Amino acid sequence: MGTLNITHNSVLRASSDLQITQDGLASYQPKDLVESMLVTQLALTHNLIIGFIQTGKSAFLGNEGDQKMAARLMNVFNGQVQALKRYKKYGGPNISFNQVNASQAIVGNVEAGG
Repeated sequence: MGTLNITHNSVLRASSDLQITQDGLASYQPKDLVESMLVTQLALTHNLIIGFIQTGKSAFLGNEGDQKMAARLMNVFNGQVQALKRYKKYGGPNISFNQVNASQAIVGNVEAGG
């Protein structure tokens, strides 16, 4: 069985991720649960990108693996932004009426006749 390796840096990183996510939710003010989830994903993906960029910069010419992962995550981030835009434009709670014919409407009191 593996051991859980919790370091001071990992605790600080998790705290920073949580704070950035909370700040993102507060500033964006999502209107429903789906928007909240998308904004949370954006914030966490952003944090991962920054982490890989910082790790890649710490080596002299950068770690090629970290740079590739950051580039992939940037594509994921762009996809998440597009998903949020589509959801705001087309998704979300809405009501639509299809082919309502006014001649079929009943207006006034309806009584059983005999």
